[in-house]
Amino acid sequence: MQTRPCWVEIRTRSLEENYRYLTSIVAARAELLAIVKANAYGHSLALCAPAVVRAGARWLGVTSVEEGIEARALCPNLGNAARVLVIGGVFPGQGAEVLRHGLTAVAWEPWQLDELEKAARAAGARSASVPVHLEIDTGMSRQGVGLDGLAEVLARFRAGSPLLLEGVMTHLFAADEADGAVTREQLARLDEARRTRDVAAVDEALAALTHCAESGKGNLLDLAVVAARRRATLGEISSALERVWGRYQAVTRTISGVYSAESKMDETFQKARQMADEFAAAEGRRPRMLVAKMGQDGHDRGSKVIATAFADMGFDVDIGPLFQTPREVARHAAENDVHVLGISSLAAGHNTLVPQVIEELKKLGREDILVIVGGVIPPQDYDFLYKSGVAGIFGPGTVIPLAALEILKTLSASPVERA
Repeated sequence: MQTRPCWVEIRTRSLEENYRYLTSIVAARAELLAIVKANAYGHSLALCAPAVVRAGARWLGVTSVEEGIEARALCPNLGNAARVLVIGGVFPGQGAEVLRHGLTAVAWEPWQLDELEKAARAAGARSASVPVHLEIDTGMSRQGVGLDGLAEVLARFRAGSPLLLEGVMTHLFAADEADGAVTREQLARLDEARRTRDVAAVDEALAALTHCAESGKGNLLDLAVVAARRRATLGEISSALERVWGRYQAVTRTISGVYSAESKMDETFQKARQMADEFAAAEGRRPRMLVAKMGQDGHDRGSKVIATAFADMGFDVDIGPLFQTPREVARHAAENDVHVLGISSLAAGHNTLVPQVIEELKKLGREDILVIVGGVIPPQDYDFLYKSGVAGIFGPGTVIPLAALEILKTLSASPVERA
């Protein structure tokens, strides 16, 4: 029987570009785990692992200890600072190999921790020196410790143990669903697991951090490590210090004239500027827009470019501070009596945050404010956003003057009287 030929072409340059792009849109403090498990999903570990390392990956996710050893061998420049996470866990007799090759194991069964602790003690590892990531089952029922067995597993990370609970993970198996109901249920279970910690011990550690910040006596790093080992979250540790020092607020600045200097001879730019002037003459004031960032999206370079460009085309532009809530953004838009609220999204929070800000505008009686969204918005999310009340979506590659024209045409087609 004649077989059908199959040709597979792996473009590692595209993989590297994709990885660099993803790192550019995640939160500044976040690290991206490059999943190359199962032979890079059949695309060749030998090709894909070195490619993502060249692109800057500091974490590789593999299926097994054997695959982790292979990944280390394939990436000699990975270095000790980079990490290989064995997502499939360890099996009997593999603990020593985990330590020998500098791998980080995921565990969820007591016997897996037995294997790692035995190997660590045999190697003379010091207290809390062998990192382990704990997987919690929040509903997928495939891998991970359930809430009923969590206390037993957590007890293994006791004082004096060579094991360090470095990370907690779960599998969100429906993270891209439209309403997010299943994911919210899973996160609620994860939060329930977090509450199984010793609350009194956590509070004591956080209070010690605050006292150190107030008095200047003690070692903040040491106290932060103690709090983390007692399972305080990063946010709680930061808040303990914020009580004394406050929180840094970045000052957002724009520079006028830069965009127009390069685009003033462009016909579309001139037309947008003319329409903005006509709108101002008809309405008695210039089209006013608030450019906002919500949630943990800290990437504001693009929003500054948009704000500067629209200002040069005749808009009156406000820029909101980073990390605002939907309620804060809605209030800012209403208080500044804007015509347009432009939401910049680069951290995949649009399906959650945009409907919330539209709802907050309704509570304030300001449904008249035009809500548009720009940034990295997958095409499959457009319909959901439009049904939620979004008036326009502008993805990567949008020509800014054309976007301004579209917004001005929408405003002019539905004039709104304001008191």
